[in-house]
Amino acid sequence: HVVVRLTNASTAPVHVGPAQVVFRVTKEGHPLACTSTHDVATPDALAPGASWVSQVPVTCIIDAKGRYDIHASLALEREETPLGDLSLEVTSSPMIYFIIPW
Repeated sequence: HVVVRLTNASTAPVHVGPAQVVFRVTKEGHPLACTSTHDVATPDALAPGASWVSQVPVTCIIDAKGRYDIHASLALEREETPLGDLSLEVTSSPMIYFIIPW
């Protein structure tokens, strides 16, 4: 899951309206991206200083081992705003969870 947060840092209410979170996921070494879009229940408007938060599942990740790059954006009406990029590694190695003291 990725957490999306909108905060109105202005002194006036801001119209938000319907929105979607868009994920474009590529597996390292593969040129094609998987795209998934999730509708999110945003408020019609955000009051000054108000925030809205939602968890959105990344559904393009498959259970195949490898490193994935995730590009997330928020689509409001006809405009997409980048939310950020992150990487994820899918592994079955149990050693990833243990710290080995030197």
